[in-house]
Amino acid sequence: MPSVVKEIDSVEEKVKNCEKKLDKLERRLRLANITDEERRKLKEDEKQLQNTLKGHQKQLRSLRWENMKSMAISVLIILMAYITYTVFWDTNNSN
Repeated sequence: MPSVVKEIDSVEEKVKNCEKKLDKLERRLRLANITDEERRKLKEDEKQLQNTLKGHQKQLRSLRWENMKSMAISVLIILMAYITYTVFWDTNNSN
């Protein structure tokens, strides 16, 4: 099972690739002299890419949220261990 960080990196790469493809497609739509049929096909591709990009961005937000929760739990565990150690160490040194 890949770690959340690796999944985040993977999805970020997918988002980056989608954005590059979308940029090229939009540039071609703006600058190229193309037929109506080609324009229609490119518009369909653009819409599909935008939907894919939205899906990847949603997945990325979810993974980042999961990563933040994991980090918060780790910090809590470390903090609890520190407090427990401090309380017992102080108790043992007082006696």
